[in-house]
Amino acid sequence: DMVNYRHWKEFASVERDPASLAAHKVFYAATQAYLDAKGFDKVASDGTTEISEAQKLLESAMTQWIELSGKYENMYQQDQYVEQALLIVQYWQAVHQQNGKDVPADYPLKAIWDKHPEKHMEMERQFLTETRLRKL
Repeated sequence: DMVNYRHWKEFASVERDPASLAAHKVFYAATQAYLDAKGFDKVASDGTTEISEAQKLLESAMTQWIELSGKYENMYQQDQYVEQALLIVQYWQAVHQQNGKDVPADYPLKAIWDKHPEKHMEMERQFLTETRLRKL
């Protein structure tokens, strides 16, 4: 109990899972796409809209984080995973906002977002810090 063994054991279990590595990688790719101005939807000449690369990657990240939490039921009791999930949602909402779209009422990490309103400002601050030098 003095060294919080159970916490670190569970954290190590999640982090060594290949699904966790894949989830981290896709979120990193999504943030890079957003920073490289690949968060804007494209409208084709026929009027159809193709969603942005960043949005596709962020939605994939959300799905992967939900699937991972299905394998590790206590995963979202650890702050680092809660904050990662909230930051994914923050980026996803920003992509919707910059494209003039309403955020859908339901999305994969909504339960986590709704459960932690006290962390929203902190995640917005982190998002703004990470994106302050993005290319447009």
